[in-house]
Amino acid sequence: LSLREFWGRRYNRIVHTALKESVFEPIRLEFSSPTIGALTSFIISGLFHVHTWLVAFDDKSSLLPTFMFFFLHGIACSIETNMKIQLPEHVGWIITHTFLLITSPLVVRPFIEKGSPFLILNPTPFINVGWIPKLPLPNFCPR
Repeated sequence: LSLREFWGRRYNRIVHTALKESVFEPIRLEFSSPTIGALTSFIISGLFHVHTWLVAFDDKSSLLPTFMFFFLHGIACSIETNMKIQLPEHVGWIITHTFLLITSPLVVRPFIEKGSPFLILNPTPFINVGWIPKLPLPNFCPR
């Protein structure tokens, strides 16, 4: 229903908890501002993702867009927190999903552009393991 709900309650609860306890709460207590704490948490998350992209994809061109994704989401969450009006649920849902769809190419681009070579060099575990049964495709599935 909102970006705050998406990042705070729905997406990657383990990372949320780690960032909340190690970044958000100390910053909020130091500066008495949840807005500064939230924005700092998104900046730290953006820096972690930038590091991961650099190590995994060795692609410097995607570093700024990846960081901007998290920075923009931090700003949007801060604006949402400080808004004085309460939007109807369906309007919030539409705005949230539109914002996610518009900004997602900033962070997904390395996977799209370098997905196949990355997965060839780093195959997922158990992809070609004989002891895991492989079910045949049903007749009604398009090929």
